[in-house]
Amino acid sequence: YGFPPEREQEGNLMLGKSLIESGQFDEGILALHDVIAAPHDTHPEWKQEALYLAADTCLLMPRPRTPEALGYSDQLLAMNSLPDEYRTLALVQRAECLSDLERFDEAKQALASLPPEAEKNPAAALMKGRILLDEVEANLDKLTPADRPQAAAAQADEISSAFNDLMRAMPANE
Repeated sequence: YGFPPEREQEGNLMLGKSLIESGQFDEGILALHDVIAAPHDTHPEWKQEALYLAADTCLLMPRPRTPEALGYSDQLLAMNSLPDEYRTLALVQRAECLSDLERFDEAKQALASLPPEAEKNPAAALMKGRILLDEVEANLDKLTPADRPQAAAAQADEISSAFNDLMRAMPANE
């Protein structure tokens, strides 16, 4: 049983996807590990997809495994042959991980390193707003309930600006 050697990477990628889609997250990630561990020069596109999917799965699990997701995103970003499309997705994903870990300055740096053409990417604009909201929420949680309204009002302009950036990034309805 198993896959023929020349189809093993592709088979494990498809198996990992199938297991993840059926809610078997841990098993799916294990199958993706076989793709990730293979020499990436064989089929770099499969390794890229496996790394992105593993990170995404870790973030979307009922109990997110954010540090693990960050590791997968960092591995993906370290690949030399990474196409711009995957680089943008990986940087947005990295920013999400860092924001979830309350490492807001690093999350903002990840988005700041996006190529200029990605600034109009709706996912990047949405993540910029999410990071801001996560940071506001984390800061408000540190305050007494009486101090929260004033602190939230102080952030209103920044939140409004992030919302306007998101609206500019959204494709126009035709």
